[in-house]
Order: sequence, then structure tokens, then C-alpha cells
Amino acid sequence: MQAAEKSLTAVAAQLHPKRMGIHDLEGDTIVLLIRTMVVDLLEATGMEHDEADAHLPVLG
Repeated sequence: MQAAEKSLTAVAAQLHPKRMGIHDLEGDTIVLLIRTMVVDLLEATGMEHDEADAHLPVLG
């Protein structure tokens, strides 16, 4: 679980459409869906929701 948590936190840190070079609505939508899934997966490793969510870059 620790390896999964480490990998998922690294992925979470990159999940911002602009960081990924995405500039259209379809791409934004996919990134937003993946963000939700990564938070769920981090919670599955035992992390609290607020902590998992804090690994995501702020949108805006």
C-alpha cells in the first residue's frame, strides 16, 4: 500500500490540465474525472479524503 500511495501522490501532483498541455473542454473533463478517481484510490490506501485531496494542484 505504501508503494501505491507514493505513486498515486506523484500522479495527483501532476493532475492539472494546463500542466498536461490540455487546452480544450474534452481534455479538461478527462483530467477532472481522473482527479476524482485518484483521490478515491488514495483513500483506498488508507488516506483520509482531505489529505488525498490536498495532493491535487489547485485549479483556477
